[in-house]
Amino acid sequence: MSEKDRLTKQFMSRPEVFADAFNYLIYDGEPVIRASDLRELDTASIAVTYSGDRKHSVQKVRYVMKEWICMTDDKATYLIFGVENQSNIHYAMPVRNMLYDAIQYENQVKRTERTDGSAVNDESGEYLSHFGKHNRLKPVITLDIYFGDKEWDAPTSLYEMFDDIEPRIRRFAADYRINLICPLTMEREKLVNLTSDFKQAMTFLNAVNDEELMSRIMREDKAFHGMKRDTAFMLKAVAGLDFPIDEKEETVDMCVAIQNMMDKSERKGIVIGRAEGRAEGRAEGRIEGAIAVLRSIGLSDEVIGEKIQSQFALSADEAATYLAEIQ
Repeated sequence: MSEKDRLTKQFMSRPEVFADAFNYLIYDGEPVIRASDLRELDTASIAVTYSGDRKHSVQKVRYVMKEWICMTDDKATYLIFGVENQSNIHYAMPVRNMLYDAIQYENQVKRTERTDGSAVNDESGEYLSHFGKHNRLKPVITLDIYFGDKEWDAPTSLYEMFDDIEPRIRRFAADYRINLICPLTMEREKLVNLTSDFKQAMTFLNAVNDEELMSRIMREDKAFHGMKRDTAFMLKAVAGLDFPIDEKEETVDMCVAIQNMMDKSERKGIVIGRAEGRAEGRAEGRIEGAIAVLRSIGLSDEVIGEKIQSQFALSADEAATYLAEIQ
């Protein structure tokens, strides 16, 4: 697991952040799911236990699901998978998520078989399924969070993965759509009611490519003055930013950190600009000297233009400008 993956999983594993993510997805940001009601599930042991030649497949599923975060309450089972950057986008994600949702439902059926003897009736159809007609499943909701800085370009539904499909066939082919949060395109007004660092983290990533918006957010949102250290570490890694974080402090003033980073970048730009200016001045001096020498030996401006184009990699218009300015 990469450092970015580790930091994003650590961040999303906080119950209050986890709850906020699903409140954003399901309830438009209203605080319906409460962190205190969530119970964490061990994703390393939720794969269905098959036997025989399926053993390798189950081991693979278990390995992959270690990267997921899974919690439950009395209403549903919730899973989060964080996609750290563009290179990690899974272009068959609808199929993958559908598989893992099905595994969760199968686990619920098997748990019913183990814990509810009434679900197994040798004299009825319940014997085959080990699931009684009075038994019920709990909804499984899987959420993908894309932490990259580019637009999501993968399919978000099973239908999008099909080629041209006959409408009559399409009616009978079940669709499956993924639930996706992408900070770059998320609705900021739905973040207003959120209460954890998830609100600031998504707001920050939403504005990371817009310096003017970022400056305004830093001025207006006081929560950025005291952001939890692990949240700051995660944002620093995900956004590829360069600012120091004091590991002895519990909170980080992101406003000061970002401003210092911008000031440092601006100073660096000034230094680079001055150096480029000096280099450009030296180049212009060499061109002017070459024109003077070539004219002194009687060459026409047409010939001189061709020579300085070749020697200094100039266009015809640039060469003509130099010749007109230097008389």
